Amino acid sequence: MNARTRRRLGNRMRHRSRSVAVSIGLWVAALPLAYLAVEAVLELVGAPALWQRPLDVVGTITGAEAVRYAVAGAAILAAVILLVLAFAPGRLSRHELADERMLVIVDDEVLAGALSRATATVAGVPRDRVSTSVGSRSAEVTVRPTSGFGIDRDEVAAAAERELERLAPSPRVRQKVRIETAGVIGR
Repeated sequence: MNARTRRRLGNRMRHRSRSVAVSIGLWVAALPLAYLAVEAVLELVGAPALWQRPLDVVGTITGAEAVRYAVAGAAILAAVILLVLAFAPGRLSRHELADERMLVIVDDEVLAGALSRATATVAGVPRDRVSTSVGSRSAEVTVRPTSGFGIDRDEVAAAAERELERLAPSPRVRQKVRIETAGVIGR
């Protein structure tokens, strides 16, 4: 797989599709236009209108103030929603891992689990005493030590950094390690 294809597929798997929003927008725009087209054809052939003649519909919308404002408000609201969907980042909580043979995309929870495992091993605490949250470009590792035993923060931070270097997630993730001051009674 060449680099361009790999990059394109990686971006596609890490970002949300906007096809639903586009489809809804097209249907919202197409249905009134289709109705007006059907009414116009019926008027041209001299058949009775399904609901109202197109000129009567335009007159109704432009004549009644309340209806006109309601239609304008609905159109503005739909436009704002579609603009937000169009320009919002649409990033999913996933990262691409470095692998020469294939494209590997993992959820941020998988990356958090790997960081927790690596730091728990170095800190000498059970895995359930380490919690990790991974964002788009940062990871925060929190370790709860056993009461009476200290944990070297620099050593744990180095272990987390080694794990991040080994996995090499894209986009790059910076780690931050926090050691809680209150310990837990060991088992």
